[in-house]
Amino acid sequence: MGLGPNRLEAVRELLARRLASLERWEELIEHFREEVALHPERAEAQRRLGSALLFAVDRPEEALGPLREAARLGTDGVEAQVLLGIALNELGRQQEAVAAFEDAERTDPGLVDRRPASRAVYEAARKAERWP
Repeated sequence: MGLGPNRLEAVRELLARRLASLERWEELIEHFREEVALHPERAEAQRRLGSALLFAVDRPEEALGPLREAARLGTDGVEAQVLLGIALNELGRQQEAVAAFEDAERTDPGLVDRRPASRAVYEAARKAERWP
């Protein structure tokens, strides 16, 4: 597009928001895949892809890879760990879900308590149940 790196990122962010507002989920997924391809070292890019796969198109199994990578990369690690716990719970992998939530809690004590929905998923996983 002939844009400088800073401007290109701003335009890509606007495009992502527009695709989400139009509920064009598959296009948003592809947009985030491109972002990961451009910047595989960015935890935020990995987390955004994983989050979209999990919530926008209900593909929790596919979300695991990007969410694990985001957690490994660290900068978005805590958020990615919570999302990973949610995805694992949805897949019925309760012990792994509990471990993901506990990892997030170790890094940021009280994080899950500040998020009622995440707390509910964590509590369900601890009871070996899916939420909701």
